[in-house]
Amino acid sequence: MKRQVSLAAALLLSLSLTACGQKDQEPQIEQPVSSIMEIAAESGSSPEKTPPTEELTLPEELLVQVQTNDSDAILFRLNDSTAASSLYRQLPLAVQIEDYAGSEKIFHPPEKLDVSNTPLAQGPAGTLAYYEPWGDVVFFYAACKGASGLYELGEAVSGAELIPTLSGEIRITEAEESAETDGASSASAPPQEEKTIASAPPAQTKPDSSAPLQESKTTASTLPQETEPSAPAPDPVVSTPEPDQQVTMQQPSSQENFTTMPLLQIEVGNKNFTATLYDNATTRALIQKLPLTLTMSEMNGNEKYHYFADGLPTNANRPAGIHAGDLMLYGPDCLVLFYESFSTAYSYTPLGSIDDPAGLSEALGTGDVQVRYRMTE
Repeated sequence: MKRQVSLAAALLLSLSLTACGQKDQEPQIEQPVSSIMEIAAESGSSPEKTPPTEELTLPEELLVQVQTNDSDAILFRLNDSTAASSLYRQLPLAVQIEDYAGSEKIFHPPEKLDVSNTPLAQGPAGTLAYYEPWGDVVFFYAACKGASGLYELGEAVSGAELIPTLSGEIRITEAEESAETDGASSASAPPQEEKTIASAPPAQTKPDSSAPLQESKTTASTLPQETEPSAPAPDPVVSTPEPDQQVTMQQPSSQENFTTMPLLQIEVGNKNFTATLYDNATTRALIQKLPLTLTMSEMNGNEKYHYFADGLPTNANRPAGIHAGDLMLYGPDCLVLFYESFSTAYSYTPLGSIDDPAGLSEALGTGDVQVRYRMTE
């Protein structure tokens, strides 16, 4: 009996010691992970920071002032389009401005404008627009009827009647917000480092040669020309009329001749037309390029035109009128085939004329067309 009591006491003592041992072991408490900033602070270093991108903040209302040659000013309010902001960021500018189609003044900014999120242009005289295919900014002094690729930048808020007087070099600057209430004031923030732009190349500013049309912009798409072996050019015989004062790429050294030369064959689809050429330096240079198949673009319902990669010699004069079938050169590199008759204020170098233009308008159609030129055999 005593033995059993002793064994029981020993067992109880053993269990008691085991329980105490388990209680003495403290449970493992999971420590929270320190943040990157705390770790960096303890180590004495700081995490890399990306410097913020510096962005030019534009004013809420974009006002632009155009200085005329007579020290007057035209004030334009730009819209909130991407293209308008692109133009505003390029200011101040000193640019050469040109008249186009008797309804607009144009210039080419140093950088092309981003036309994303920009509405198409259509509005009254005083509309400011951007013609994306040619990259020119347009001041309309006649109604803007709209065209494919013509985007709205804003409108004149004062001085719109002065747009037709713009010529030569003009200055375009940011305008103070008070300028709108003060009218077309000539005082504006002094320009810093004006960017001067030379006149745009002829290939970018093909004018409307007819009487002013409301929708004067069309996309000019030119394809590479096919050049084949050249034909010999005959010698000159009689003299041309005196040229006007237009600046040309190269003035001929002697009077040019209008005596007929070998006939030119003009093929449009399945229609053939024969043209009599004038004997002058420009025509002789053109003959050296023949035969040619050209993609000619439509312009204003009266002509087709194509820009050459290289210029030709010129001796431009202002014709009394344009006749259907006339073949002329505008500037040094723009070949023009007219299919309607009208009066014009522009100067051209005459190349020749189709003997019988009946059916020419129908053959050329209303869009771009391929025309083949070759000398008759």
